[in-house]
Amino acid sequence: MAADYGLGRLLALDMADLLREATADLTRLGAPPEPMYFHVRFLGWIRKPTR
Repeated sequence: MAADYGLGRLLALDMADLLREATADLTRLGAPPEPMYFHVRFLGWIRKPTR
């Protein structure tokens, strides 16, 4: 995915939106997600860019 998006912020924003969708889906199905697992899975790889 990073090859498609580059190292910009758009991938991080898309992943944050997918995190929100996945959380809503699991909550609606009655299986509330584990917050730490989902953070690591969707956003844990994001690092502050170096200049």
